[in-house]
Amino acid sequence: MKISIAAGATVILDSVDITGTNDGNYSWAGINCVGDATIILSGDNNVKGFYYDYPGVHIASGYTLTIKGDGSLTPQATATGGQFGADIGSGPNASCGTITITDGVTSVTATNGENASHSIGAGP
Repeated sequence: MKISIAAGATVILDSVDITGTNDGNYSWAGINCVGDATIILSGDNNVKGFYYDYPGVHIASGYTLTIKGDGSLTPQATATGGQFGADIGSGPNASCGTITITDGVTSVTATNGENASHSIGAGP
C-alpha cells in the first residue's frame, strides 16, 4: 500500500501503524506528501518507509508539512532501520521541504538511520 497526501490536504492519523517492507519493488516512503500538507495526530502512530533509505514521512523540497494534534508519531526511515534516510524529510542526496511540529503534539520519536546525518530533515 502506498500512501500519498495530496497538495493542500489535511489528514488525521488516529492510532495507525504503517509498516514498510525492505523490498525494491516498493521504493517509497511510508507517507509521501506531494505538496503542502497537514497531518493531525491522535493516539500513537507508527510510520516506516518501504525500502532502503526512504523516510517514514517524506516532504519534498519547496513544500511545507505541518504536524499537529494531541497524539504521538514514531517515524522510521525503513523497515530495516534505514541507512541514510531521515525519519521525516527525505532520503539521501535529496533536499526536503519545511517541517513544522506544533499545537500540542505529545511526542515525535525519530531515530536516524545508521549513516544518516539527521532524524528530521534532509538525508546526507
